[in-house]
Amino acid sequence: MKISLVILCCCCSLLLTAQTPEDSTIHLQDTVVVRLEKQLKSATSDSVRVRKLNALGLRLLNKDLYKANYYMEQALQIVNSSNQPVDELLQKMTYSNTGRVKQKQGDQVNALAYYLKALEIAEKKNDSLGMASLCGNISLVYRYEDNFEKSIEYTKRSIGIKKQLVNSPGIAGSYNNLGAAYRGKGALDSALYYFEKAKIEYTSVGKELGVIRTKANIATIYELQEKYEESLKIFSDNLHYYKESRNNIGISNTHGHLSRVYGRRGNYQKAIQHADSCIMMALRLGRKIVVADVYKYQSDFYREIGDFEEAYKALDLHHSYNDSLVNVENIKRIQELELRYQFRKEKLSDSLQLVKQREMAETSTQLLAAKNRLKSQWLIFGGLGALGLLGFVFFRSRQKLKMMGLKNQLLNTEIEYKKKDLANLAINISQSQNWAGSLLEQLEKARAVTGRERSKELQNLEVEIKNKMRIDGEAEDIQLKIDTLSSAFYEKLNDNFPDLTTNEVRLCSLIRMDMGTKDIAILQNIDPLSVKKGRSRLRKKLNLLPNDDIHMFLKTI
Repeated sequence: MKISLVILCCCCSLLLTAQTPEDSTIHLQDTVVVRLEKQLKSATSDSVRVRKLNALGLRLLNKDLYKANYYMEQALQIVNSSNQPVDELLQKMTYSNTGRVKQKQGDQVNALAYYLKALEIAEKKNDSLGMASLCGNISLVYRYEDNFEKSIEYTKRSIGIKKQLVNSPGIAGSYNNLGAAYRGKGALDSALYYFEKAKIEYTSVGKELGVIRTKANIATIYELQEKYEESLKIFSDNLHYYKESRNNIGISNTHGHLSRVYGRRGNYQKAIQHADSCIMMALRLGRKIVVADVYKYQSDFYREIGDFEEAYKALDLHHSYNDSLVNVENIKRIQELELRYQFRKEKLSDSLQLVKQREMAETSTQLLAAKNRLKSQWLIFGGLGALGLLGFVFFRSRQKLKMMGLKNQLLNTEIEYKKKDLANLAINISQSQNWAGSLLEQLEKARAVTGRERSKELQNLEVEIKNKMRIDGEAEDIQLKIDTLSSAFYEKLNDNFPDLTTNEVRLCSLIRMDMGTKDIAILQNIDPLSVKKGRSRLRKKLNLLPNDDIHMFLKTI
């Protein structure tokens, strides 16, 4: 009887210890998910439903990407087609969280599309915290696509906003992202510098998970510097931490890191074992992009030990998963949309040009007719003698005035055309940005994701979208025309206020033209917040009182 009890206890103990961290995590999270699902069913408004769906998506983000994506798709459907108006900040949250899910799935194109839509709302609402977070997420997308310069640009913008908010944990994450971007560029010293800054920030605020992730980044620098022992020590410690905390994403990623380092070190058996562990967990998590990458260097490991059959199988699986991440039909649809947009734009431009030519022709005809009338009247009054001469001189003076009036009218017409040109250029800029936003919105329906080897194809598309959104050249053209039209105003302004800088003088000209803050920001390719600060400094230099209207004041100069 005693022996039976001992055997039974041992079996129970083995069953308990056999429970995987994943099973444990699912069990621990079930109560939260079940509660949220019940609240979702009893929700009486679309806004409440969207909030609960977002909560479910975030809850499952690091555990079950399939379900997380399912809930975020429902939230998107309500936001985009709700009969009840949904708050814009709630829309921003939905777009942002959907972007996070798509990014986890490796769908970088759709992730960027949703992040940009969320960023547009954050900027409109002047949501600094939201802008900082979204800029950080966008930088990650660009870093994955190997566009490190763009990644650094968005990361530095995020850091600048967070410093104003005194958001230390957020700044630590941005330092991590900045270090990773510099690592991608091959600037290992700069990368290590920012990783160390991130670790200090995380440690100071007690963010243990942040410290662990930063150590992993430092380990990748050691790996690139061929300091394999130091790298393996950090990754092994991290794997123990993730298993203790039941963080499946962390476990999967760390197995991948260990596989790669052991492979670099020449220990291919251990490299293959860790690769298998990474692939098995990544498949359960729905992370196809990770699976595709790990199969690629697992194929290299098998080849190194002479097992060419397994090497071929791994490489074939790599291509299989990689191919599933690309949807050629989406590229064709995008190209078709671009051709339609170009056709509409050229047709509209031709129509406007024709109308302008007709108006100019009518004005020139009027001027020619006035000149002919003047010649006829001059011949008639020329033969009237001395008395007629006085009348002729008087009449000619009047005709000259009339002639000057017509010339002024022609000049004013030309000025109006120039102003229309400026407006058209501004519209073209806005349309270019709207086109890019519309184009990215079309990508929401694209369910494919990209792989590293196929990313070049989508990268060409991304370059086209970026080129459409670059407005520097057009902005310079607009500014040159504004400078030409405002030369007299510039002289008066500099006479009265000699301490103004060139940028401040130009800002005065744009305000005098009654351009809004957003339009000025688009023209000068800066943040609307910078325009507001510039207006504030300008008021001080112009010695204006708080109640004085700066636009009306500049109109009087």
